[in-house]
Amino acid sequence: MLKKNHVSTKFTLILVLLSFALILFSCSKDDSNPVTPPEENYPSITIGIFSDPHYYDPTLGVSSAAFEDYLAHDRKMLAESEAILEKTIEMINAEDVEIVLVPGDLTKDGEKQCHEKVATYLAQIEATGKKVYVIPGNHDIQNLQSMSFPDGGDPVPVPSVTPEEFKTIYNDYGFSEAIAFDPNSLTYIAQPKDSIWILAIDDCNYNSKFADLNWVAGDLSQESLNWIKAKLQEAQSQNITVFTMMHHGLVEHFPSMDVIFP
Repeated sequence: MLKKNHVSTKFTLILVLLSFALILFSCSKDDSNPVTPPEENYPSITIGIFSDPHYYDPTLGVSSAAFEDYLAHDRKMLAESEAILEKTIEMINAEDVEIVLVPGDLTKDGEKQCHEKVATYLAQIEATGKKVYVIPGNHDIQNLQSMSFPDGGDPVPVPSVTPEEFKTIYNDYGFSEAIAFDPNSLTYIAQPKDSIWILAIDDCNYNSKFADLNWVAGDLSQESLNWIKAKLQEAQSQNITVFTMMHHGLVEHFPSMDVIFP
């Protein structure tokens, strides 16, 4: 009983403190002297983002028993991925944005055929005058799960892509415009406007000792991290605003995430 009362009292105290904080915040607002951020000191740009389409070309097979078995153990909407991507492109094209960031997991599991199809969809965005910048996700390169699912049979391995093939397929979506490349990865910097950089970080483990295990976690080598830090210092010295993207989260989304998803 004492423990229950203690918890109840503690909960009540928290509610009181939260209420007091809300009152204090609302009362402390001074509309007579608003603080205006120095927007004139920063360049202007509008950005659209979509990620993880996990596109799967339906011509690789969507009706076999093997495909249904795969879906039973996977949360991605592969059979619907083409319709989802088409609608996404339609929505992006309707938006008044200047650049579009796509931070990885473009395909189901790195199927070369799927990458080539995704590139044609990205071309539809750039046809509207927007610039697209892409970086790989952990599913996209040298993936041993790159498969087709033909009717009446088992899954059949299909070609995935190497880092260089990824760079070639998506050459028009960041790589050809890069003003700097990390020599240790597919990380690059593009400059869509004066005083603005896009730092596209490749933090995937396709070249690591975990490749044979289809490792999904990400990290940065010390060499890549040093390169990134040097470029950020260069940007700071030149008063350049940097927008950064990479596939994996930089910080934990919830406590102990590093234990559950190491």
